[in-house]
Amino acid sequence: QSGTHTAPYTNWVQSATNIAEALSYCSAGDNVFVSNGNYFVTDPIMITNSVMLASINGRDNTFINGSGASLCVFMSNSGAHLNAFTLMNGSNQYGGGLCITNGGTVSDSRLCGNYARNGAGVYISQTGYVQNTIICCNTSRLDGGGVYINRGGFINDCHIYNNTTLNGGIGGGAWCMVFLGGEIRRSIIESNSTPGTAGGVLSYYHILMDQCIIRGNSPNGVMHGYGGAYVYNTLIENNTMHGVYFEG
Repeated sequence: QSGTHTAPYTNWVQSATNIAEALSYCSAGDNVFVSNGNYFVTDPIMITNSVMLASINGRDNTFINGSGASLCVFMSNSGAHLNAFTLMNGSNQYGGGLCITNGGTVSDSRLCGNYARNGAGVYISQTGYVQNTIICCNTSRLDGGGVYINRGGFINDCHIYNNTTLNGGIGGGAWCMVFLGGEIRRSIIESNSTPGTAGGVLSYYHILMDQCIIRGNSPNGVMHGYGGAYVYNTLIENNTMHGVYFEG
């Protein structure tokens, strides 16, 4: 944030003072590196081509802050990659911290304290990848406090905890409405809650969970309705009411 803001921002001395401006000069295959700071946004950071946006010193030092009024980051490209940020205080209809549609990957990040109608931490539609990321303390007005997967998405090596839904919503930790395939692997989903059903994970239509821990969610660890749910090598414990609940 201390550069001279001189386009095309190719070195630290002339670096951009805001992320969106730096991205506007990128072509496919470019990388944008971001130094420490709290970057407030009034409109979402848009990553719509094959660009990697990465922090230098990790998610504990680099923050994209939606100020309670804006989605933090929007991604829509199979080659788009967001690495090592904290996305916080975002607000939106679909995805408060992060919205991925038609491809994109986020890794080594934290999505916390965001608010949305659905998928307050992250909303994934028609494929996207979330890897080695903390998703915590997010609130949805309706469904998917932490994660909402709609028509394909992949959650790997994540920790999803202390997320919630309001107003009779469901899927405190994750809502998975998957017609085109979706997976949750090697992830911990714990201490999420909802006033509806499935404090941990709600699954509709063909979700695969493998090598996960689902514990301490309220009510129910996993609720499945319709289609097929495939759960392998997964520990489900200490959830209120039911560990696994099937309906339909």
